[in-house]
Amino acid sequence: MLLEAIFRTLRPDEQVYVWRKEPHERSLFDTVDEVIAYANSNPESDLYFGVSPRVRGDYDTISRTCVAWADVDLKDFKDNPDKAARAIATFPLNPSFIINSGHGFHVYWLLEGEVTGAEAQEICRGIMRIVGSDPTHNALQILRIPGTTNWKDPNEPALVVVMVSNPGTRYDAGDLLKLTNLGEITINVIATGSTKGFPSRSERDWHVIRELTAAGVSEETIYTIADQKPVGERWRENDYRLLKHDLQKTESSYGDAVEKFIELQDCLFYKGARGLTQVSTFTIHPKKLLHDAEGIREDQLICIVSAAGKVWNDVLFPRSAFSSQSSLHRNLPSMFWQWMGNDYQTKQLLVYLLSRLEEAGLPEAKLTQVIGRHSNIWVAKDIVMSSTTVYNADDAEYLYRSRSWSGHHARIIDIAPNTQYSFPEDEDYRALCKTISRLLPRINVPENSIPIIGWFFAAPLKQLFNDVQIRFPHLNIFGTMGSGKTAALQDIFMPLMGVHRPTTQTATTTNFVLRAIMASTNGVPIIFGEFRESGASERSDFQSLLRRAYNSGMDSRGRADLRTETLLLLAPVIVDGEDSFSDPALKQRCITINLHPEDIRPGTEHNSAFKRLREFPLQTFAARYIQRTLKETGASLLKRYADAAKRIEKLLPKSLPDRVKNSCVIVQIGLDLYNEHMTKWGTKGVEWDESMIKANLSNSLLQLSRGISRTYVDDFTEAIVGELAKEVIQRASPFVYLYDIRLNILWVHLTTAVHWWEKTQRYRGKSSVAMVALRAQLQERCDPVDGYVIPETPMTSSSGATTRCFGLRLTACVDAGLNVPDRLNGKVQKIMDRVI
Repeated sequence: MLLEAIFRTLRPDEQVYVWRKEPHERSLFDTVDEVIAYANSNPESDLYFGVSPRVRGDYDTISRTCVAWADVDLKDFKDNPDKAARAIATFPLNPSFIINSGHGFHVYWLLEGEVTGAEAQEICRGIMRIVGSDPTHNALQILRIPGTTNWKDPNEPALVVVMVSNPGTRYDAGDLLKLTNLGEITINVIATGSTKGFPSRSERDWHVIRELTAAGVSEETIYTIADQKPVGERWRENDYRLLKHDLQKTESSYGDAVEKFIELQDCLFYKGARGLTQVSTFTIHPKKLLHDAEGIREDQLICIVSAAGKVWNDVLFPRSAFSSQSSLHRNLPSMFWQWMGNDYQTKQLLVYLLSRLEEAGLPEAKLTQVIGRHSNIWVAKDIVMSSTTVYNADDAEYLYRSRSWSGHHARIIDIAPNTQYSFPEDEDYRALCKTISRLLPRINVPENSIPIIGWFFAAPLKQLFNDVQIRFPHLNIFGTMGSGKTAALQDIFMPLMGVHRPTTQTATTTNFVLRAIMASTNGVPIIFGEFRESGASERSDFQSLLRRAYNSGMDSRGRADLRTETLLLLAPVIVDGEDSFSDPALKQRCITINLHPEDIRPGTEHNSAFKRLREFPLQTFAARYIQRTLKETGASLLKRYADAAKRIEKLLPKSLPDRVKNSCVIVQIGLDLYNEHMTKWGTKGVEWDESMIKANLSNSLLQLSRGISRTYVDDFTEAIVGELAKEVIQRASPFVYLYDIRLNILWVHLTTAVHWWEKTQRYRGKSSVAMVALRAQLQERCDPVDGYVIPETPMTSSSGATTRCFGLRLTACVDAGLNVPDRLNGKVQKIMDRVI
């Protein structure tokens, strides 16, 4: 029943992930019945299932989540099942299922609808804090399948059994999350029904009702708690009539708070049994209730604060600031703002502020820390606009606030792109478009300038690409000093996207800053400049974040308070420097452009076009183009993608890697949008022909004609052949090899060659791969037609020793596109006879 309940709405584009521990096996199933049949046929195996449906064909990408869960390990409760059961019962809602996993309990709360992975993680994280379970809140979590066997202790295997089964019990995900934010006292009272600290059951129940309604818990869920938990005994005794009465009282609780607080001379006073007591040296005037646009952070109030005759505008207070006096103090950075109230008065202050906001019509908006596209709205520091309208701050559906306004007194510099948008007169804009159309493609050779145009003009749609699960490539521009990398980006392309005084970031900064930069925008490009491969190894945070940003667009890190902070790494990323990426995986995730100084020397057409174009107000181009992109929807983008893919496939080899094809399609979509916009304003666009595409792809592929991507084995081959091709060979050989001068084949002993190569790569600050991976890649290059490697073969040296070596056909290496000589000289052969 568990699996049927969780995956009852499994869609055709989703599958259920199952993992078998011994022997190790991963599987994806189309239906729940297939999973159950598989489990029934393997009852004595360690079998796990993914609690979230997977995107079809992908083990590691979830599509949604329909359940919340907790993994309760008995070792955390001194192996006492009763203590563990009491811990589970502390959560305000009873589980839908409890599974005895053999050494603990897997607990599930079914959801009425579905949530994203990030939302599920937030709910499970809150449940973990209350129950005290293992921190297993990742949306990719796998748990044991009932009816199988737990072999954690081989001497005492345990059957995984269902203890509690309520498949019809489902909960609202929003209410589950809100319940996790309740205070410890309230949670304990709900779980135990204790009246300790309360004069009577009536005061106890009123406290619980106020806390639940203040947290925003729905009335339906409150009735469920009353039905399930000990705290509901008084309400159940009279058929919930008293509960209905208590809920009606909360509807007028604003009035009680309004009567309690009085504002006098920029100070707040509280009316108590002993008269007026001053509780603050400031007053707060709420302007708008803000909800987090990403659905991760708590609600906030944007307010005007007055104190000592001074006024502070647009101050943000998160909901958690009103949970206690100490929490409020942490959100009061000014020396003029002092709070003297107690915890209860602090909580009442929030009710008072909400009542003031309700008097103003309860204005609401969504708060975001991300510049770019949100639904069909573009949000920036200076503007909020739709495809047809520019909104003022009072009317905007979204508002931007940098991470420096996180609710804490410590601020950081706003690292989001500094955008400034304007709307020139139509005639001025039409003239600007004609100038851009004439000069922009000519600022460099077409095979370089045109793909950059395509990438930039697709960038404002990065969020929409992500929504329809299309990967967006990074832009890697490399070239020697004087090739115009930084100038083209900062003086031309970034202003075209509305960025004022563009800056470049460094790839060698801390992981925290890298993540914050890459999460600061979802449609305005960011630049990481002066990249050098020798200073950034494969294990660097930067390259790891680039891969993660391409694959999932999400990065989660633990915090000191045991919470997980999730950032959406959706910024369109540009990396420029003298080096391109050597990592083959990153190469496939990039549009790679190689610029050359000779193309833009003074006196050339390209240099002249660049100088002329940068004199125009390029920043005024952006706003109207971005409004054009806001008309695109997920459906229209998928249609564009299909059309562009057909055109690209006609120009490229069928064997080209999918990631490389996808990158070309993205560029083509950007060019289509650019051309359509230019046509609308009475000028012409550009074309990306076959020769330009192939010239560009040669920067990242080994053999374009056969669609062969460059891998580490190609770097390895170039390194060892290059070492032996040196004019002077050291007397001590760096590795074991034998050169057959007659057949022009270099035989290499893999173990010794890999040890030398790894040492060389470390010295240069570059990355390598394990020998087992390199051996597999060598075997892939053993194709008798396209390959340049001969499989491992026993070789005998002049001394009679036998060792297995891979053979490298040097002529085939050159044909494959490797940068190696087609022959080695006789000195190599003689030295190797002596060494071997």
